[in-house]
Amino acid sequence: MEIMEKPKTQYSRMFYLLMAIVLILTAIFIGQNWQPIKINLLGIEMTGRAFLVFAVIFSSGFSIGYFARSIKKNVSKEKSL
Repeated sequence: MEIMEKPKTQYSRMFYLLMAIVLILTAIFIGQNWQPIKINLLGIEMTGRAFLVFAVIFSSGFSIGYFARSIKKNVSKEKSL
C-alpha cells in the first residue's frame, strides 16, 4: 500500500500568506525606527537602536511560538500512541 500525502489545504496557504504579510509589515516597522532608546530589563539599563530591539523581540517571540508548536505536535503524537 502506498501512503498518500495530504494535499495542501486553502488554510495552510492562507497561513503562509498571512505570515508573509506580517513579516513585511514588521520589516517596514523596524526600518522606520532608527532612533536610540533606553531599555530597563530586570533592573539593568541598556541603550540600543530601536530597530534592533524590535528585531530581537520579534525573533524571540517567533522562536517561542515555533518551538511551542513543535512541542505541542510531539505531545499529541505521544498521546496517540
